[in-house]
Amino acid sequence: MYNVKFMQEMIKDILSTQEYSLAGIAAHTHIPEEVLYDVASGMNSNPTFELSRRLFELHINVRHDLYQGIMQKIALKYLKPTEITP
Repeated sequence: MYNVKFMQEMIKDILSTQEYSLAGIAAHTHIPEEVLYDVASGMNSNPTFELSRRLFELHINVRHDLYQGIMQKIALKYLKPTEITP
């Protein structure tokens, strides 16, 4: 259940950047557009791990700054200052 909502939010976020349309996400991830539509609309409540992985990888590419910021916060909290490299 939570996996589906998370996938829906990632699809919406990717679309909100206007870097990809649903057809563009489908082409980039090699996932049929109909499958992406079904996940985004909630009709597919059990997406595969492979679909999740591909969407996550695309989201990392689209929102690179977001993930960079998350990694910096983790590094600052858990690593010694001498272990952190820019």
